[in-house]
Amino acid sequence: MKTRLKTTGRSWAVDSLRPAGSLVGLTLAAGLAVTATLAMAVPALGHDGKDHSKSLPEATAESVDTAVDVEVLDLVLVDKDGKEMRFGSEAVDDRIVVIDFIYTTCTTVCPILSAVMARVQHHLGERLGEDAWLISISIDPTRDTPERLNAYARKFGAGPGWIWMTGEKSAVDRVLKGLD
Repeated sequence: MKTRLKTTGRSWAVDSLRPAGSLVGLTLAAGLAVTATLAMAVPALGHDGKDHSKSLPEATAESVDTAVDVEVLDLVLVDKDGKEMRFGSEAVDDRIVVIDFIYTTCTTVCPILSAVMARVQHHLGERLGEDAWLISISIDPTRDTPERLNAYARKFGAGPGWIWMTGEKSAVDRVLKGLD
């Protein structure tokens, strides 16, 4: 399933490249929306307090309206409960999703990304799992077994509508490559 990710200003949206009539909403967080959210959610640590906005480039139509092609592959991964799940047709499907990539032994950005996802979960409330879904994919499938992902997910209060996935390294690598 080929998908086109578009950005206008600070919000991300997707136009499906499938035939008209398909309802697809996809927000890819890896380095995109979650990074933007993270930048807004965590005040600038060590910021000198000066206004640096004047040094930013002027926003133009070219800098604001961009598109990125991504490929949502329908590969078999495994959720935190050990159940096989197809990434494209079951996890993403025609849903609005926020995706991040983590590994449970990470001590730098991964816990921050997961905390941001937990905040998104909190703000979505009952809409999570209905209007939008969160997907966290381990990039260390060798260590991140379903049991380990389950424990990590519990640390962040993950509820229904927040899917945690791992799988064969080759499948995880292909998912990453498709979304790159």
